[in-house]
Amino acid sequence: MGKNLQGGWLGHWRRWLRAGAQARVVCEIAADGVAAVRASRSGQVIEAWSVTPLPENVVRPGPLAENIHETSTLEQVLATLLREVAASQKRVAVILPDLVARVWLLTLESLPQRRQEVLALLRWRLRKEAVFDLEQAVLDYQVYPAEAGKHVLVAAALGSILRQYEERFEALGFEPGWVTLSSLATLGWFEASERASRLLVRRDPGSLSLTIVRQNAVHFFRSVPLAAADGSAAALFEHIYPSLVYFQDHWGEPVTEALLVGLGEEQAALTALLYREAGCLASELKVDAWLGDLPLVTTQTERQRRLAAALGYLRAGAQP
Repeated sequence: MGKNLQGGWLGHWRRWLRAGAQARVVCEIAADGVAAVRASRSGQVIEAWSVTPLPENVVRPGPLAENIHETSTLEQVLATLLREVAASQKRVAVILPDLVARVWLLTLESLPQRRQEVLALLRWRLRKEAVFDLEQAVLDYQVYPAEAGKHVLVAAALGSILRQYEERFEALGFEPGWVTLSSLATLGWFEASERASRLLVRRDPGSLSLTIVRQNAVHFFRSVPLAAADGSAAALFEHIYPSLVYFQDHWGEPVTEALLVGLGEEQAALTALLYREAGCLASELKVDAWLGDLPLVTTQTERQRRLAAALGYLRAGAQP
């Protein structure tokens, strides 16, 4: 297990609440491409960015089997991309597909004070729910204030799978200083001061992820495999609507706002469905304003999906 993973991988989410990004270079590996962004020391100015597509089946995200099937191809892409973007920086924050991990939201009466004891408790509590051996997993948690007990966000992934990604950076002389998930990183686009319950809908190749934030805490997370045939607005809404109903029943308030990432041609139809059927006002994520005067060498739709997580990570660290 990489030493950088010992500190956990939800630290990005904590930095949404506490300022200070750990790395100026952020790199996301997705099933169909790789994106990298370099920010200024303050994290508020983007100095360089680039995206490169990947051939099919080079990366096949999942929680159990090997994810990287063509190591040399991925390393070649990373080498070219990081040579262009990273400059002299060697420390890289790494963003991985949501399907790599499992995420749970727990309410516990109390937690031990020592981190290792908390991790042991969580492994015991989730042992029957995980699809893999939690003793072989990298596990991290975030505790949020709650009216009673402790509200805990937990993420876990097999250490062997995370090492597949880490080793690609290490082979090129880079240090993967933090690892997080695509949707958690994208949450950096939500302003910490907002109090309304908000939904993030993230559509990636082969998956759909839904995250609901209430009062600056994650209260719902779901990521499911999704075939291309299920990508119509109506099919996507059938996945989303039960989550909205569950949240309202559980928390006694509706989700009134949604941020959409990666919806492409289905965005307008899904936006209309969310408003008409759920009273939820949806908007598309727009990243271009954060790129300043840098050349925009890809389509707007591609930039929004490819850069949403990396820029979200940096925005979270730059927020006061």
